[in-house]
Amino acid sequence: MKKLLLGLLVFTMIFSVNAHAGTTLSDLQNKQNQVGSQLNASKSKVNKLKNQKKNAVYEANKLDRQIDSLTDQIKNYNSKISNTKQNITELEVKIKEEEAAREKYNEEHKDRLKKIYMAGKVGYVQTLLKSKGADDFLKRTYYTQKMVEYDNGIVKEMIDVEEKLKDNKLDLVNKKNEIEKLNNSKKQAVRSQQNSLSKKLTYIKQVNSDIEEEEKKYKALMAENEAIKNEIKAYKSKLTYNSSGMVWPVPGYSRISSPYGMRIHPISKKKRMHTGIDIPAAKGKPVVSADDGVVITARWSNSYGKLLLVDHGVKNGVTYTTKYAHNSAFKVSNGQKVKKGQTIALIGTTGWSTGNHLHFEVLLNNKDQNPLKYVPRP
Repeated sequence: MKKLLLGLLVFTMIFSVNAHAGTTLSDLQNKQNQVGSQLNASKSKVNKLKNQKKNAVYEANKLDRQIDSLTDQIKNYNSKISNTKQNITELEVKIKEEEAAREKYNEEHKDRLKKIYMAGKVGYVQTLLKSKGADDFLKRTYYTQKMVEYDNGIVKEMIDVEEKLKDNKLDLVNKKNEIEKLNNSKKQAVRSQQNSLSKKLTYIKQVNSDIEEEEKKYKALMAENEAIKNEIKAYKSKLTYNSSGMVWPVPGYSRISSPYGMRIHPISKKKRMHTGIDIPAAKGKPVVSADDGVVITARWSNSYGKLLLVDHGVKNGVTYTTKYAHNSAFKVSNGQKVKKGQTIALIGTTGWSTGNHLHFEVLLNNKDQNPLKYVPRP
């Protein structure tokens, strides 16, 4: 489905470029501006997606390292589980021994235990009542007391054995529960990290897919932009420069405040090439086209302010272009045909400028020339 949509996009772009035939230069430039905006948006999206991928990969690597660090934690769990299992084995042996001891003890004392149970305290009293005189009573009292102590000892020992057996069995249940909890904790620790890592890897896969699609779109836009450039170039090549000579761009003002050549820049205060001439004039005075041509740029520039470029055509393989900068207003628009001496802008001080003036350039094949070689100074 994605390949089909991409194919349709490319087809639409190619068709739209071919459909430019017969349109004006302004139409082509407007289309180029639209595609340029789409290119910038697409490039920005690709960069944003790549940053998202970078962050996701960092998080995934972090989770991977955390899973590795769980090895020590799991070893600790396993050690506890192993110790607990050993304790369980020892308890089970101990319980078996205690049960066997209890059975043996019961077997050895069952007759006496039965008599104790059947007679209770009454049996001791009856023994004393059968006394034949005081001496016999004292003897019977002594022996009865010893019998009571002996019987109490048997009962106490039986109770102790039962309590100990009960405690050990309860401890055995607790130890088994502890193993189950340790196993669950170990599984949960690993499962939680693995789930997080799995989600991150799925997200990275999706971002990779989005990047791939957006890069395809960007390449298609680049192809369309290149096709438009070629059409603009072909359109311009049809213009023939057949001029008798250029005219001064600021009628009534002939002073040059900064000539063509190296100079100290008035803003940056650094030595650099001045690619044109500066003609000071009052704000709002007309700026005229040096020759017949077509406006190929009418836009804002941070350094040049309101900037105009006029293409005058080709002569002997050389393209003639003039540049008009720092204007306060435009009187023409992109793609518009202009005549020599026609007002195209008004003097201003926009962009990097220290006062009202026109910065004027003459370019041959986009390389700056000394304007005074082509424009006679009044």
